[in-house]
Amino acid sequence: MNTFYQNNKDAFRCYQSINLTYPSHLHKQLEILFVLSGSINVTIENKSAVLHEGDMSVCFPNTIHSLCTPDSSRIIILIFDRYLLDIPGIDLSSSKPVNPFLQNNKLHKDIPYCLHGMLDLRESSESRHLETKQKAYLSLTMCRLLEILTFDKTSPRTANYSADLELVHNALVFIDNHYNEPITLSLVAEQLTISKYYLSRSFNKQLGISFQQYLNRQRLQEAQYLLENTRLSVTEISFQTGFESMRTFYRVFQEVYKMSPTSYRNKGYERLTNM
Repeated sequence: MNTFYQNNKDAFRCYQSINLTYPSHLHKQLEILFVLSGSINVTIENKSAVLHEGDMSVCFPNTIHSLCTPDSSRIIILIFDRYLLDIPGIDLSSSKPVNPFLQNNKLHKDIPYCLHGMLDLRESSESRHLETKQKAYLSLTMCRLLEILTFDKTSPRTANYSADLELVHNALVFIDNHYNEPITLSLVAEQLTISKYYLSRSFNKQLGISFQQYLNRQRLQEAQYLLENTRLSVTEISFQTGFESMRTFYRVFQEVYKMSPTSYRNKGYERLTNM
């Protein structure tokens, strides 16, 4: 699974999307997805469901998830920072629902009403009291969701888990900004003033992959783009994406794509020629 970290800059986003397919990723915000029409396959951690019109999914912070539209879909996506809400007794950063998927017959009518209201605010030219209205809609939405969500009391998401999430989040942001530089586990740990062994354990625990695997995947995604969209040489791409040597670049690329970078680029040229 080629998971990547999505570094959302906005604390609040609500928008419509058509026929969305999105690979495995995670971010520090909560994400609510509501199906307006069609169907979409949503995977959250190790659970998957096909959602139809009126259904919803709720993805909590730093949880790996992906989306796939098999045919057609029109959805509302709401992504927001947990700090926008202060809910007594519920830590939105460490909570984990037993079932993140909700069918339309279980949803209170306030939920779609509020989601459409937040959409209308986004499209409205009237900015008066915008933040107040957003927070009101958001608070009511979460209030209705918390009435029907059941949380996993056996989940390992404790206070230490929450601290680990923040640590891994900071590491992911650093990698996102510096993956094309010669960074190492030790360097990132030093930047975060923690032990490299603790960072390594936290990475594996939260993401299910090692620090080096994640770093290589980020570099490979950029290399893939450059191979497809530029005339840079393979050597230039190797060093521009942060690999320490051509040998390492070829080895890691071969492991993931089952071919060399040169073969990958040539196949791209073949597809263009045959179109």
